[in-house]
Amino acid sequence: MKIRSAVLMLIGAVSMLSMPAVGQPDFGRYIVTLKDGADSNALSQRLAKQAGGKRGYVYSNALNGFSIEMPKAALNGLRNHPKVMLVEEDLAQQAIAQRIPEGITRIFASQ
Repeated sequence: MKIRSAVLMLIGAVSMLSMPAVGQPDFGRYIVTLKDGADSNALSQRLAKQAGGKRGYVYSNALNGFSIEMPKAALNGLRNHPKVMLVEEDLAQQAIAQRIPEGITRIFASQ
């Protein structure tokens, strides 16, 4: 009987740990591209503060923009800002290469 109650208490504790906290905002990571002429350093700090998020890397060579981690609820406000051209979700990417099996080169097949 003691083992059963201990197991039930353990299951209850684990299930409570996996539940999200009430009132905790759902965050997302985004890459924001700014329109030409916008100062990415100053504007990114201001937009991150307004959105309640955290600014990440500021891009200045390949594009004029920055990365941000912020609540998903603030996404529409950021997209509608007059100096923002594009907001794209920052997804994890993987580089995948194709390995040619050994037998292909041995039999002189076309690659």
